[in-house]
Amino acid sequence: MRLALFDIAGTIVSGNPWRGILKYDGMSKLRIYSRYPAIVPPYWAKNAGIITDTRFRQIWVRQMAELCGGMSRDEADAMFRWIAAEFCKDMYHDEVVAKVREHKANGDYVLFVSGMFTPFAHQFALAVGADAGVGTELGFNANGICAGKIVGNVCAGKLKPEFAFRYLAAQGMDHTAMETFAYADSYSDVALLSYADHATATYPDEGLAEVVAEKGWAVIGQVQAHS
Repeated sequence: MRLALFDIAGTIVSGNPWRGILKYDGMSKLRIYSRYPAIVPPYWAKNAGIITDTRFRQIWVRQMAELCGGMSRDEADAMFRWIAAEFCKDMYHDEVVAKVREHKANGDYVLFVSGMFTPFAHQFALAVGADAGVGTELGFNANGICAGKIVGNVCAGKLKPEFAFRYLAAQGMDHTAMETFAYADSYSDVALLSYADHATATYPDEGLAEVVAEKGWAVIGQVQAHS
């Protein structure tokens, strides 16, 4: 069996799926506004080059976990399903979704690997017919209520391949024995792409485009310039 690894935000869909949490009817606006002091300064620091994109993602994911605090698993899954099916319905990159389905038609195992929470990533996998989604672990207590915190590290940057390999091992699969394809859009995903036997940059950002020029990787979509 071959393995195909796909990033989600910027790869499967354009834009930022996380914003769906901020738009979800069941999310308190007061709670959203309460997170601004923790998110806005790092956002501007990232844009100014003071902190890395990977560091900003770590801050962002932890703040999104705070927003989910108090939700049951079912409530969180309903929100993530709405984001994948409704909020992002016009954001899907048709060429990349076609690649997912091509891999499935060829009998490959297709795993989405994202900084998003695992149940969040899994909803995108279900939406387009991938096998599974894995990402940052969102903590729940013994009663199935979200604790508002993540468990372990954020699935981002150099750690993304490790998250994928741990998941595969738990499913009884040996990734070292699998011919691997990887698809991602961001410079922060160079580690994921570098692992693969066949790497494809999907709508790459400028940083990734420079690496693509050096490595000769395949490309789907146009280079995305910084705004």
